Amino acid sequence: EITNVDSVDKVYRILTKYMGIKGIDPSARECLKYTYKGNAHLEKGEISSAIESYDKAIQTNYTEQEGIILLMRATAYLRRAFNHQSALRDAVSDLAASVPESHRSEEH
Repeated sequence: EITNVDSVDKVYRILTKYMGIKGIDPSARECLKYTYKGNAHLEKGEISSAIESYDKAIQTNYTEQEGIILLMRATAYLRRAFNHQSALRDAVSDLAASVPESHRSEEH
């Protein structure tokens, strides 16, 4: 199992079961799992899913990672805002293109 580490759960199992390390906070495992899920969603452009994962990470109450999680969640919100801004610009551009030329130059 040690050669095929591909999840936070496996790392936790290796540390606690195979290496006998005691005192690892289970909330740390859950927090990191949701944080990594959030990062994967953000990388794929799945902004809402990323925000949900970061929210779940925060809800674990594992405060050691809270700052970075809040930063990543803020990044997701900024990407959402940027996407909305781009969509708004496109809509305004399309609307402006649909206005007849004779009405564009008139001042109101």
